[in-house]
Amino acid sequence: MTDTQSDIEALTRLNADYLASDQHMDVQRYQEILAEDFTVSLPDLLLRDKKQFIDMIAAGRPFTDLKADDGRKPGSGGSIMTDAIRTSLEPIATQIDLLGTLDPAVDTDFTTARRIALDETSWIEHVPGWLRGGDHLFKELLETAPWEQRDRWMFARRFVEPRLTAEYRDLAEAPQSLLHTVATALSEHYGVDYRTLWMNLYRTNRDSTGWHGDLIGKVQQTSTVPVLSLGVTRRFLIRPVAGGKSLSLKAGGGDLVVMGGRSQRDWRHSVPKQATPAGARISVNFAPFRA
Repeated sequence: MTDTQSDIEALTRLNADYLASDQHMDVQRYQEILAEDFTVSLPDLLLRDKKQFIDMIAAGRPFTDLKADDGRKPGSGGSIMTDAIRTSLEPIATQIDLLGTLDPAVDTDFTTARRIALDETSWIEHVPGWLRGGDHLFKELLETAPWEQRDRWMFARRFVEPRLTAEYRDLAEAPQSLLHTVATALSEHYGVDYRTLWMNLYRTNRDSTGWHGDLIGKVQQTSTVPVLSLGVTRRFLIRPVAGGKSLSLKAGGGDLVVMGGRSQRDWRHSVPKQATPAGARISVNFAPFRA
C-alpha cells in the first residue's frame, strides 16, 4: 500500500467518524478524535474551540443515515441524491397542502418591486409575492430535484454543509415546466439570458448559508442574480465586503430578491440560522452561466 492510499484510507475513516459522531451526537467520540487545540469556523463565521464545537453538536443535527462515501461524485465535493436524503424529505412533503392554493402565475409587471441602492454601483431589489401559487413548485422541486448533501474541507477536516443543494447546469434540461416560465419572465425583464440555476434547501431553522458572494462575481464586474424564495419566510442579509451594518430583508414564499450591479463583488449575503423553529425553504438562484 502506498503512502497516498494509506492517507486516503485514514481520511475516509476520520470522515466516517465525523459523520457518525455528528449524526448521532456522539460527544464522547468527538472528545477522542479532536485535538485539544481544535478550532473551526463554520458557515455562520463564528470561530469555535473544541468545547464550543462539541456543545453545538450535542444540540442535534437535521440529517441522518449518511455514510462517509455515500453516493459521492468524484471531485464534486458532494453526495448525490441517496435513499437516506430522499426519505428525510418525505415528512416535509407531507406538510404541504395544495388544496385551496392559487394556480401558479408570475407577475410579469413586477408591480411590487422595491429597489434599494446599496451604494453607487450596487443594488438589491425585493419583489414580494412575485410568484403566485409557489407551493406547487416547492412541492415539485422537493420531490424531483437532484438534491445533494455537500461538504467541504476546512482546517484539514471535512464538514457537512447545513443545507441540501441541487442544480441544473443546463436549465433546458430541468423537468419542472414552471422553472422555464419563471426563467423566461426574469430574462425578459432584466435583459439577461438565464440558462442555469442552482437551489438550496433549508430544511429547518438550523440550516443556513454563511456570508459569501456568488461565483459569477469573480467572472463579471457587474451581474444581475435573481433568487426566488419558496416555502417559509427566512431572513436574507447583505453587507459590504469590508464589514459594517447589514441590510435585512424578509423573503417569503413567492418573493423575489435580485442582487445587481457590483453586489456580488463588493457585498456579501447570507441566510442565517434562527432561534425560532421554522419549516422548509427553497431558494432558486438564476444565472446566465455556472461560474
